Amino acid sequence: MKAKLRSIVSGLEAVLLLLALGLSAAPQIYAQAGHTGICEVRYKVWNKDRYVYGPVNAECGGIHSAPFGNWGVRTESTNKHDGHQFDGWCRNRILCDNNNRCKQHCIASWYQWNSCTTHSAWSPPNRDFYNHNNNTQQKTTRGNNHHGNGRAMHVVSCPYDSDGDGIFESGGCKELFAGGYSIRGHRMDLYELDPASSDTLVTRLDFPTLTMSAAAAGCNDVHSCGESRLGTWQGSKTYSWIASKASAKAAIQIVYAQFSDPTSACCDPTEDPTCSTQ
Repeated sequence: MKAKLRSIVSGLEAVLLLLALGLSAAPQIYAQAGHTGICEVRYKVWNKDRYVYGPVNAECGGIHSAPFGNWGVRTESTNKHDGHQFDGWCRNRILCDNNNRCKQHCIASWYQWNSCTTHSAWSPPNRDFYNHNNNTQQKTTRGNNHHGNGRAMHVVSCPYDSDGDGIFESGGCKELFAGGYSIRGHRMDLYELDPASSDTLVTRLDFPTLTMSAAAAGCNDVHSCGESRLGTWQGSKTYSWIASKASAKAAIQIVYAQFSDPTSACCDPTEDPTCSTQ
């Protein structure tokens, strides 16, 4: 009986000591209500199912290597470059134009497009210069192309450990991706590229919203997450007052997401005594 009383007294002394020190026996939860940090997201943008309907008047003679050319993409965050941004279908082929003049075309490293559909020599229909819709239009023969990168900064709640087990169940980057992720106002400005002269703008493809599900993002950690799967493929929007010269589908892919606390609003007083506990 005396041992039991001593045990109770000892427990009371421990509680009183905690109270005297201004501490609590309950788990410490340091994420303050209304306090926020930043989740930085880096992502890639991909395209597929590329079509060119025309008319296109971009590689029509002079110093140009008419009529084929490689196309690049400028986005709201990435510049165009001579690479695999918008692959076409023609590469190293002997082709005959409408005047029965035959020669080798598309001898560069890229898969190219007929970029001068308005000239009589290369206008549709022609089975050599068009590969789609009864030899009147063009479609890519290649797969997914990476055409741009992006970066976004999002305000999120501080990481939150609700039961004091050292694992943050909510807040941070996990909060950002809980309902999926999207970017708005993405665009693809398509250019016919020419190293010997200025590049020619062909058309613009608009994507009002590119989305991905929470499952595709796979970001279940409040502090960071790595590369994700591709999001939902979204078709380009065509405006009624603009001729539909081309189309494609686009999707986003997360490269990484990283939480930061630039103002120390989410500072943990259990690990850093200089943090405010108010």
